[in-house]
Amino acid sequence: MRVGVVGVVSILLGACGRTAPEAPPPIDPCAPSELDLDGDCSPQPEDCDDGDPAVHPDAIDRPLYDRWALRTIPLDREARTVWMAVDARGCVELAAATPEDGTFLGRGSFDGFDVAPVLDVDARLSQIAFDPVGDLHGLVLRGESATEAFFASRDGAGSWREEPIGRAGGPGASALTLDASGDAHVLLAASEPSTNGVFWYGRRSQGWTLEEVSGFSQAYDTRLLVWNGVLHASWSTHWQTPHLHHAHRDDDGVWRRTEIDDQGDSFGKAGAAVDAAGTVHWAYRVAERNDPSASDLDHAELRYASTRGGRETIADMQPWCIQAAFGPDRLLYVLFIASDLGVGRSVGDVRLAVRQLDRWSVTTLARGEGETHIGPACALAVDALGVMHAAWTAGTTIRYARGLGAGDARDANCDGVDGIADPCAR
Repeated sequence: MRVGVVGVVSILLGACGRTAPEAPPPIDPCAPSELDLDGDCSPQPEDCDDGDPAVHPDAIDRPLYDRWALRTIPLDREARTVWMAVDARGCVELAAATPEDGTFLGRGSFDGFDVAPVLDVDARLSQIAFDPVGDLHGLVLRGESATEAFFASRDGAGSWREEPIGRAGGPGASALTLDASGDAHVLLAASEPSTNGVFWYGRRSQGWTLEEVSGFSQAYDTRLLVWNGVLHASWSTHWQTPHLHHAHRDDDGVWRRTEIDDQGDSFGKAGAAVDAAGTVHWAYRVAERNDPSASDLDHAELRYASTRGGRETIADMQPWCIQAAFGPDRLLYVLFIASDLGVGRSVGDVRLAVRQLDRWSVTTLARGEGETHIGPACALAVDALGVMHAAWTAGTTIRYARGLGAGDARDANCDGVDGIADPCAR
């Protein structure tokens, strides 16, 4: 027994004392072969792109929104406004108002849109939104100066029904939002000149209730947001008294107002979004004239602010339309149409800014070319699946863009970019 133990020990010590022979190189299971030319471990025919190892079923997605797919929706007429709503499936509704023919509604997805008139020339569908059960609603303004406000709802057969709300001061000073329970909230500027600075706040639950709100002097481009039962209104004032304002309404029913920025010429262009913590964020235009009587600007920029305080410059250029939304990555995205200082908006570009690690980066989605000018309207939305959607007017068309980056981070449909297929593809 003793000899056996010593023998075993000596064998172990001897193995440690010798240099082991060099092992043969391992066989790479993903080496290119006739069935797997790009060596991504996905052989044909499953691999949808056998020339790119980064594209194969279940590959990690590209970074969110570094690529977009664009589609042109013909209207054969020039639209002045465009509004967007996206349902729980990711299907898109676009409302475009034209001065000659009323409002047209485009319904569909990137696979295609069906465009049809929905309202007559005397009505303007200024904002649209889906409720939690998937019904589409909108704020309709009627009259020569858009002074009569109606709440519109579309039934299952596609017909629209309108309920009167009250007086309104025009499309720029009216706003609509729906809360998580589906109740509608509106903010309407009083139309009579003697009531300058007076708004009507309305809520539709079982019926409409209206209350007078004062102190919204010379409001323009009003935005209304709701988060966790708290309403947030923001508005900018006329260029002669350029200020960006914010007011919020808690459960006590009291509106508390603050001034966000009193510098420059906001000119009624501001986008707003609220994050998961209830902080409101704005992107807005600031423009300055050394000579107040001059038509040309001496400086223009796209600026950022939030209820946490502080201001930042996003980009030095003239923004003509600004929309803001939070992506599925919890980053703030700002869609805007802009041109360089001294260049008309007819040659403006569509750009997307994103704020990450307190820094802004700006990319161009589309460029204005030739006689097909871009703008003046744009829209931005994020659906429940985390896909971003953008739209803007361009001549006699609407341009629609779908962000090619979904929230699951897996290339499940093997298209090399996003993790989900178009849910509304026909």
